Amino acid sequence: MKMRSLIASAFHLLVLALACRGEVAAPRELPSIPGKYTNTMSLAPSPEDSEIARLVANLLKQTHFTRHKIDNAISERFFDLYLETLDSQRMFFLESDYQEFSAFKDQLGDLTARKGDTQPGFEMFNRWLLRVDQQYAFVMANLRTNTFKLDTEQKVPFNRRDADRPKDLTEAQTLWLQRLDLEFLTEKLNKPTVAEASSNLWTKISRHGRTNPLNTDNPDSKKIGPVFLEGTNLLARLTNVDSIIGTNRAPEFTKLVEEKRFASSKDIENYLATWFPAYQQEEIVQTLARRYNRTLRNLKQIEAPEALQFYLDSLARSFDPHSSYFDKRAAESFHISMNLALFGIGATLSSEDGYTVIRDVKAGSPAEKSKQVKIGDKIVAVAQEGQPPVDVVEEKLSRVVDQIRGPKDTKVTLTIIPSGADSSKRRLVTIVRDEIKLEEAAAKARLVEIPGPNGKTNRLGVIDLPSFYGSFNVGGRSATSLRSPTLDVAKLLRKLMEEKVDGVILDLRANGGGLLEECVTLTGLFIKSGPVVQLVDTLGRVRVLGDEDPRVVYDGPLMVLTSRNSASASEILAAALQDYGRALIVGEESTHGKGTAQHPLQLRQYFVGDSDPGEVKITDNKFYRVTGASTQLKGVVPDVVLPSINVVINRGEASLSNALPWDTIVAASFDHLDKLQPLIPELRHRSEERVAKDPDFDYVREDIARFKKQEAEKVVSLSEPTRRAEQLADKERAEKRKREILARGEKEPLTYEISLKDADKPGLPAPMTNKTVVAISRRDVNTLKVDKAAAPPSLEDDDDELGAAAAEDSAAVDIQLREAEKILLDWVQLGGARSGTTAQAGTK
Repeated sequence: MKMRSLIASAFHLLVLALACRGEVAAPRELPSIPGKYTNTMSLAPSPEDSEIARLVANLLKQTHFTRHKIDNAISERFFDLYLETLDSQRMFFLESDYQEFSAFKDQLGDLTARKGDTQPGFEMFNRWLLRVDQQYAFVMANLRTNTFKLDTEQKVPFNRRDADRPKDLTEAQTLWLQRLDLEFLTEKLNKPTVAEASSNLWTKISRHGRTNPLNTDNPDSKKIGPVFLEGTNLLARLTNVDSIIGTNRAPEFTKLVEEKRFASSKDIENYLATWFPAYQQEEIVQTLARRYNRTLRNLKQIEAPEALQFYLDSLARSFDPHSSYFDKRAAESFHISMNLALFGIGATLSSEDGYTVIRDVKAGSPAEKSKQVKIGDKIVAVAQEGQPPVDVVEEKLSRVVDQIRGPKDTKVTLTIIPSGADSSKRRLVTIVRDEIKLEEAAAKARLVEIPGPNGKTNRLGVIDLPSFYGSFNVGGRSATSLRSPTLDVAKLLRKLMEEKVDGVILDLRANGGGLLEECVTLTGLFIKSGPVVQLVDTLGRVRVLGDEDPRVVYDGPLMVLTSRNSASASEILAAALQDYGRALIVGEESTHGKGTAQHPLQLRQYFVGDSDPGEVKITDNKFYRVTGASTQLKGVVPDVVLPSINVVINRGEASLSNALPWDTIVAASFDHLDKLQPLIPELRHRSEERVAKDPDFDYVREDIARFKKQEAEKVVSLSEPTRRAEQLADKERAEKRKREILARGEKEPLTYEISLKDADKPGLPAPMTNKTVVAISRRDVNTLKVDKAAAPPSLEDDDDELGAAAAEDSAAVDIQLREAEKILLDWVQLGGARSGTTAQAGTK
């Protein structure tokens, strides 16, 4: 949840803003937040909060799987989780604050459930805001006066989750300054040194590696050397120079280039040495100050209902990690993610310096069809049909999004500053809202052609299913079209069978679950009939959900590819197909281990007030495999395990607070198929031999060892020379790997991307560009953060009207999938059943 994440990382935001303790010649003007922010904000519960709190507490007590009373144990969990939500890194609350609030520790649950008293939660929240204000004042003072000392070998922990709280404000300030050095150094390490900037600029003004075209009879004319850029409009041709040295210095630099003042990168280095470090420091200061001010502004716009959400969500999570309380907006966002559709204009938005900026426009959306909206436009006001415009400058992005969304066929009018225009220039744009489908989050397929032995080309199908989505009611509005992953996957399977694939991989590595009913019906695409999952409710009653339709859409060689991120419904599907012997499970050493089901309850049906109190999502069932074993904690262990750094980064369900235990029940009656089981030992052996010799998996093993070493050390150096040396070693390691990969001359197999729309068309779309392999798994090496503290925290107040996530780097090679394809080929060659033999009539 975005707001929970915002609070959990707030300490990063505060210490980042401190980061100007550099040596600066004169005081500077820093970005400021409108209004007075010291001790000006105090939130209080509304009259309705008491009823909402009692309602949530009693629903949890009565319907949660554990049937746990709200006793001292729950109260203590509640208390600890709430403080962790507000101050996960123990940088805000002082020990004296903790001792003061500990008076509530064993009675917080009872106050909430019996009396509906949320005042303690608001007192803690307001104290947190007070500490934010105190730190902000301290930060702004240090932005103008302090200096950095980044040449000592001091080391600081990069994670204070389990550390002692500061005893007093003085000790807290010491911690802030230590962390500030770390954040400032991180920013500095992400910028070029003087020597690197000089080399970059020299490259821009000279093109190395060209042959001299003059006097071709002279052997010396073939000498490799620079060809310098000359001629008119040199500044325009020196692209992105201002990104290195700043807009103000770019014209001066261009003039010196025209005067031929630079004969080498050393000349440029001498030119930069006198002013570039001070410029960089000033740039870091301004960047951190802007980020801090923007984030603090967002925190200051938190209202009482949002504070109540943090509080009651902590109560829900004290029962188990997957029970939650959603206010109205959070509930609507959750349903949008499941529907893959919303009602709006189809623009992706971000927040920049107080303005809401259009970051992207979805093709075919109302915004795109209007021809009046483009990337970079700033939205300064929003008006509903028949109402005056509401100013949204400095407004929290989520609230701007709420105003732009609305019922289908209604009008919204935006006041826009056109991209690149002066802020005084405004125009009005009226757009009719429509349903926006988020197709990028739906199932999709690929057909891969891989040369096999004896000159035969094998065709394999890969279906990527990111979630078990489905149709929800969103804010009283239903999606206009049915979304079903079962229907989508069936369509893709039929398309792949038409193209005569030899086997299919169902990729669930990024699938965190979704609708249980869709999981069951989708499993039925691959089996004749039978139980899929057993559910045990709060009273211990066992219910079996299964496929009752004997028709099978696809009965050929089938693999399910899993990871630690595969959770809940995706684990049920993988477990069922494994237990039936219908599919080979391949992936990381186990899936996530979320073996519980949650039921969302809309509170409006129990609430007497006029407002929408949101909903509570309560764990009320546990999942069990048809064999009787729970998927909770242990997850699903693959038949063939592939090395992955994700398993040391993502610890799964077992690492979460208050996770429910693993247990077993009686097995269900089902028909186990024996066709696959005899092949598993040989398939595992062949894969293990390949993986042991595969240099790309050597990289993964090396990265796992490095990550474990860093995690064991638990600290990071504040020495710039030490960190530069580590950074150089990382760069050299990456470049060495890239050279080794390029030296192999490997090519990606011919691949066709097949969308749901493509599945309705005859033949295949144009193949993807055949690229030379230049990188290894985006799911492994790119997941590794060798230095957690070196990666700047996500400080953007980003939200989007579409709700779509950024795409991964599609140019990277996915070594997990590559090995999975080889395993599937082994299966085919060992005598796997002929693919595509069943494609019976019907909609299953």
